[in-house]
Amino acid sequence: MTNFEYVLLGASFIAISAGIVGVWLVLRKEALRSDVVTHSVLPGIGIAFLLFQEKKLWLLLLGAFVTSLLSLVSLDTLSKHTRLKKDTLMALVLSFFFACGLWLLVKIQESKNAAKTGLGNFIFGKMASILPEDILFALIVLFLVVTINFLTYRWLFFTSFDRTFSESIGVKTSLASFIVTFMSILTIVVGIQAVGVVMLSALLIIPSTIAIIIEKKNLSRIFVWSIGINILVIVIGTILSYSFPKTPTGAWIVVICFLIALVFFLKNNKK
Repeated sequence: MTNFEYVLLGASFIAISAGIVGVWLVLRKEALRSDVVTHSVLPGIGIAFLLFQEKKLWLLLLGAFVTSLLSLVSLDTLSKHTRLKKDTLMALVLSFFFACGLWLLVKIQESKNAAKTGLGNFIFGKMASILPEDILFALIVLFLVVTINFLTYRWLFFTSFDRTFSESIGVKTSLASFIVTFMSILTIVVGIQAVGVVMLSALLIIPSTIAIIIEKKNLSRIFVWSIGINILVIVIGTILSYSFPKTPTGAWIVVICFLIALVFFLKNNKK
């Protein structure tokens, strides 16, 4: 296989995971939480690099996983102990973690460690930097997301559409939220190198929103549409990124997502 084929294969795995998780995030009105997570992975990458002084992907992604969890814990803690609204708290947590991440990356770039090369790709994404072992990691995450989704599908369905009724019959809606959050963190962590922390939340939310507009009744078809749109925009974005090497992949993907969304939103508005 050529490098381009490897990239498309890895991108497709990321697209399927994002398509599944994104639907649950939109249906549960937790889209902004994904934005918090995507921006909070950056300091984890910086801390992991400073601790181990090498750019091993699994170490960087482990750091990203830890700080993303920490951001959500911070968000929930502040929500319980302050009177600030959720959107205000999300903006505070998001900006704090992202600022810390940028500060750490600047400090790393000032260091003399030769392994620092390529760390900046995590901000805007670069599909060409994906290696065969990264594809294996993306496949493992895809397997976990599909398995968790299959095992908890009915549970997530009821808690997403009627949370009040689910709580009244004893269903633990908080655990359902944790499951969706866990799947979103896995997807975000595996996708940051390809799409970038700035752009990844758009990949989770925009295609899923389009899918829900296209298919309003059948949830299984919503998943199919969401995955299909995700694969389409990632493939097109990757091709354009290869055609224009100095432009980030994530930016192309988000622009394509927006244009497709604009067409469907305008079309739906006329009906």
